[in-house]
Formats: sequence, C-alpha cells, structure tokens
Amino acid sequence: MAQELGLPLNKVNFETAKSDSCESTGLLAEYIQRLPSGVVDVLITGRHLQKTANKINGVVVLSSFGKGQSFSLTELIYDKQTKQVEWNESKIHQPLLLCHDFFKESSDCYYEDPSIDHGARSEALFWGKPVLKDVEIEKKFPLQSNKNDIESEDLKEMGDIIYYSNFSGETPIKLEISGQRLFDSLNHAAASQTLHHWNNVILKSQAFYIKDEELDLTKTYSVVTSLEKISSHLYLKKMISSPNLRLISSSEILADELQTIQAAPTP
Repeated sequence: MAQELGLPLNKVNFETAKSDSCESTGLLAEYIQRLPSGVVDVLITGRHLQKTANKINGVVVLSSFGKGQSFSLTELIYDKQTKQVEWNESKIHQPLLLCHDFFKESSDCYYEDPSIDHGARSEALFWGKPVLKDVEIEKKFPLQSNKNDIESEDLKEMGDIIYYSNFSGETPIKLEISGQRLFDSLNHAAASQTLHHWNNVILKSQAFYIKDEELDLTKTYSVVTSLEKISSHLYLKKMISSPNLRLISSSEILADELQTIQAAPTP
C-alpha cells in the first residue's frame, strides 16, 4: 500500500495487530501457514531488504533494511508457569535506523526528506538514552586495523578526493564511489556548509570540480578517508559493508611512495 501511495517505507509503520498488513501469498507466508500452531514465535528474515514488523498466521515476522542501516527489535514477555509468550504484553517494534546524530527538526536520522533541515543536529538517543561504547565488548572484539601507523599526509596522493585531512589514530580506507553518489554527498555538504572537508573539490558556477575537472556522474571516483569518518556520514555510512571499500595498509603507502620516487625525473 505504501508503494502504491508513493510513501517512503522508512517513514511508514506497520499496524502490528493487523494480520492482513503483509503479503500472504508469497513463499514465506505459505511456509509459515504450513507450520503447526505454536511451533515458532518469531521469524527473523533477511536478503529481501524490506521492512517487516508484523504477524503472519500468529508468527511475528521481522526484517530490516540492508547494509547495516537498521535493526529489528521485539520484546517478548514469557510466562514461566504457562511456558507461553504473553502476546498482550509483548511489543513488536518497527525497524530502527542506526543513527550517529539526529536531525533536530525530526528527532530521527531519516535523510531522504528534503523538507527537513539536515544541518541542525542533536545527539542520537535509543529509548531516550544516549548510546555509549561498551569498553568490555571492545576488549573482547578488538578491531584489527592499522590505526596510528599512517600519517594523513601520506594519503593525499592515493585517491581523487580526500574526505577530511586528519586521520590520526583512525582506520584509513579507500572507497570507490560512483559519480552520482559522490554528487549527492557533495550536494549535501554544500547545503550544510561542510564542503571544506572534501579536499580537491571546489564548487564553481553550480558545478563540482575534482582536481580542476568537472564531476562526471558516469565515472567512478576514489575517496580516501577513515572508517570512523564515514561511519558518521549521512550517505557514506551506507557503504561500510560495500565490496568497494578496503583498508589501506602501511605497506601500500610505502609502495606508493617508492613508485612516486622512481617516477620522478632524475636531476
């Protein structure tokens, strides 16, 4: 129905009490309808990358958007005496967007609404509380990276564009990005007055220029930045799980410097 009305799925909530809100003729629905009653309480699905938070034939079906943009959540109240889920007290939540910041005007991070001021930000909250790092979890699952090994100055020749200029203590990466996606990112940067963070980019006569050449929407550009920087970027954070993103190693920097030295003319 949302698609028929032209409404963005991110901003449409399911009426979880209505069992007819979801398609009941697909393969998944047919599979659920063949299950004996009470065998499965919750089914978490994936791959189709569509928003789902509803009941089908008495089974809670959850699915969130792909590429780490959101997560599914349900609260089940279980009665230990009857060994049954108390559905009247349980809650099925809508898929929750992962936000580093909220837009002050909307108190969320849904960025596809052009009527919202994307420049004014506030702290992102989860159930009214700020999200803090769990130091104990970080100790158990340390990020294997090359932090602190590479100076920002060493990266300036490794890509078409440098997003930010200081990666001290961060994880440097190289990102291959389409001209169209780059244009969207730069357009947002210009609107929020943060274009100065994009090195090698200038805005001239309402057009973006990369190293003195006008941005080509059909080309692919390489952006050098850090994992930490794109994690908080409105558009680029979608590409964290992309195969077009890779870590930059210290050995790669050294090889690039040697190649530059060898290519330099002999005095």
